[in-house]
Amino acid sequence: MSGLVKRYDGRAVLDGLDLRVMRGETVVVIGGSGSGKSTFARLLLGLERPDAGVIRVGDTDLASASDDDVAAARRRFAMVFQSHALLDSLTVYDNVAFPLREETSLDERTIRRRVTAMLTELGVEAAAERLPAELSGGMAKRVGIARAMVTEPEILVYDEPTSGLDPVTSRTVDGLIERMRERHLVTSIVITHDMVSAYHLADRVVMLARGKIAIDDAPERVFCSSNADIEPFARSSGLDLTHLAPRPTRRSAADIRREWASRAQR
Repeated sequence: MSGLVKRYDGRAVLDGLDLRVMRGETVVVIGGSGSGKSTFARLLLGLERPDAGVIRVGDTDLASASDDDVAAARRRFAMVFQSHALLDSLTVYDNVAFPLREETSLDERTIRRRVTAMLTELGVEAAAERLPAELSGGMAKRVGIARAMVTEPEILVYDEPTSGLDPVTSRTVDGLIERMRERHLVTSIVITHDMVSAYHLADRVVMLARGKIAIDDAPERVFCSSNADIEPFARSSGLDLTHLAPRPTRRSAADIRREWASRAQR
């Protein structure tokens, strides 16, 4: 995406934003309230159009494409919502099956196979017949990820995935995000205030400030930066910048791209 501008009531929330995300990357987007993170997500998902700029997904520019082409491009995305956004009246199984029933012509036998496989992978198969109100916060987050992943997206957008979770469960969710990238070769865009997640998950950390990208770099450099935007933000989050633990070993985005290309040729 390049030159993105989005105004509300004459005020530019995004003002010339430029960002490129490569397949297989995990890009973590941070920023204070009102910095444009939610607007960025809506534009990326094609839910709104920018006032200026380009949002290219493959060969499609979401900013100028027809509604049909935008809808087709959106099928390459899925989103995990902050509040998990499960439908209260549906069981866990039916929540995960919902996008397949609504957006595809798959038969119920195929849907059952895909839903069951995804629930099993995320460790919530035993909860298939429960209602969302019966789930813990961590389990509901797993179900939300299962519902997003069952459509086999190329790009997964997470909106505050650890919000409201305790530290142990938050790190479990971090592990699930990385597992989805490793096993399913998805590109991950994580919008978060959780600086521990940002440090451990990101190939790149992008900070929005004043409608633009204030910093875009590897987390090791971002969190040790003296940048006037990132330093107070990171310190006020409680992250101890002087005692950062080593980041977990993980596959590079280039490795993910090579495996994706190999699978595509089969």
